[in-house]
Amino acid sequence: MDTFNKIKMIFDEQTATILELTAQEPMTASQIGRRLNIPHSVCYRKLKMLIDAQLISEISSPDQPFRCVKAKRYACNIDKAYVALESGELRCVLKLRNENRLQTFRLNRLA
Repeated sequence: MDTFNKIKMIFDEQTATILELTAQEPMTASQIGRRLNIPHSVCYRKLKMLIDAQLISEISSPDQPFRCVKAKRYACNIDKAYVALESGELRCVLKLRNENRLQTFRLNRLA
């Protein structure tokens, strides 16, 4: 997915909240859905979009006694995201944890 679409996702209220929650600690889809008060189907759709964009990762939960299926948890992959005014241009800068480079995009394209 290109940087423009990743940035559009970050500016969406629900996906931004998912990123904030999972940056604090890994969470299950059920936990995220309850915190956002959204249906499971909406939560899973947003999680899939974020995974496809590599903005979050799916991680396995530690072994839990008496559970046949391990609950998947989700963790934010964003190290830094900010808006900057550089050389007279408004830009959004994105740094993922698993990449050494910064991804930048001019915000006037969002209009």
